[in-house]
Amino acid sequence: FKVAQIVPSYYRIGLTGTPDTGDQVWELRLAAATGPILIRIKSKDMAELGWVVPAEVHFHKIINPPIHGVDYRDARRILIEENPDRNAMIVKLAIESAMAGKRCLVICDTIRHVNVIAEVLRGESVRSKVLTGKYSGMARVEAKKAFQSGATEIMIVTPIWDMGVDIPEVDVVILAAGGKSAVRIIQRVGRALRKYAGKEKAVIHDFFDTGSKYTVKHSLARIEACRNEGFEVVGYSRKSPHPAAAE
Repeated sequence: FKVAQIVPSYYRIGLTGTPDTGDQVWELRLAAATGPILIRIKSKDMAELGWVVPAEVHFHKIINPPIHGVDYRDARRILIEENPDRNAMIVKLAIESAMAGKRCLVICDTIRHVNVIAEVLRGESVRSKVLTGKYSGMARVEAKKAFQSGATEIMIVTPIWDMGVDIPEVDVVILAAGGKSAVRIIQRVGRALRKYAGKEKAVIHDFFDTGSKYTVKHSLARIEACRNEGFEVVGYSRKSPHPAAAE
């Protein structure tokens, strides 16, 4: 927006992968800089045109006993970050991907969750590495090179790789973080959409988290975001979840 105000161009064309942020002020600035949105292209359309690979999003239902009287922060900590069954499934999916020769990216929202999953992975016969905002720029470059070369099979990261990182070698993304942001989901799925020799599709794993009204609502929002983008959603029925799951 700031750059557009001082560039004396008669025509301005803006291209973005995530135009819909829900922030009206941000969207007004975007419109002021480049005009209104003229064309929208979904990932499904781009895959059909051959620009990216198609995405297959698997939702795995996590059955949790209902918890009551907690806010979203505690529900998220109990049912997502510190949930042993959920974290065990994340590790299982990551190992299966690595054993199949696929490079797997596990995306978490917090360093604590990254460390929890890394601890569960410890001792397994796969090559894994963690990467967070605490690592230096050189360490991040080296980690990226190791992952691209296959020296690292499983990379567990915080949102530092949500955008601005081009790693076509990513075959599988495990969305470990939960949440409801459509923009963030599209960004994270996009880590695996880039074309690479031999890659025919991107495999994404996400979770339908029962046990709290917050996690159920957010799971449904992520499913809707994936469907709106044209991704193939696997493992979820349109039937409403069991009433107890939303409590």
